[in-house]
Amino acid sequence: MRSNAKKEILKYIRDVTFRGKVLQIFKDIIYYYPQDLRVMYINDIERFLFNIANIALSYAPGKKLLDIGGGSLPYPLVLQALGMEVTIVDDFKDRYINRYGAIELVNAIHRTHDVNIIEGDALELNLPLEDNSINRVTCFEVIEHFHHSPKRLFEDIVMVLKPGGFFILSTPNAVSIVKRIRALFCRTNYPSFRYFYFEGYPCRGHIREPVLSELLEVMSWNNLLVILKLGKNWLGKEKYPIVFKWPFKYLLNLLELFPTLCSNLIVIGVKGGERYD
Repeated sequence: MRSNAKKEILKYIRDVTFRGKVLQIFKDIIYYYPQDLRVMYINDIERFLFNIANIALSYAPGKKLLDIGGGSLPYPLVLQALGMEVTIVDDFKDRYINRYGAIELVNAIHRTHDVNIIEGDALELNLPLEDNSINRVTCFEVIEHFHHSPKRLFEDIVMVLKPGGFFILSTPNAVSIVKRIRALFCRTNYPSFRYFYFEGYPCRGHIREPVLSELLEVMSWNNLLVILKLGKNWLGKEKYPIVFKWPFKYLLNLLELFPTLCSNLIVIGVKGGERYD
């Protein structure tokens, strides 16, 4: 089943009809976003499509998605437009987005598209959802920002997941090949200390990035069967000189054969054994 999961995701990513449909909905939705946010999300379109494909694994309209920390991202809106029932948990206090004065606008966009919003700190909330009621839970590049253990949150997530439901977890990789090389030259593998020093109260940056084996432990501790683990290289692509764009693209694609060296890690766990919903 694990190899089938990867094949199904790749099927969605390569499906021209699926991509076209998603891209059209995406373009319609980001029209309402401020210009700077539109540019940022358009530049990250491949990661966006990949995340959509992860969620769409065994996709069917009417399934319920719970997203942790998605905030202003447009992909929950796209999934709502595709027929899913989407709920977002976020405190909407991200200063980066607030610089654009966009939080109120983004909240309005979500509510206009009938996305359910649970506003608050995910680590402090008791999820107001019925047990065994959710088909998909996503947590994309969020847990590295947590100041405390997500143990209670993840236990709640497992409670609300239906048998056969997915928990899709992705994070930056603390020991990617780039970070290993930087460490050899006495450069930190943490985000900028300047950001931490000047804007870190409270710190909204990365607190603790995991490695692949730790994500697999998280799934095991919560009795979730891992059906997919892989690496992607989303971070830093925009920094490559244009002349190196294609060589780096092929090199990064090759690097994905070795997930522990990639910049981003994705793990999917299913509740309740081999069968998935």
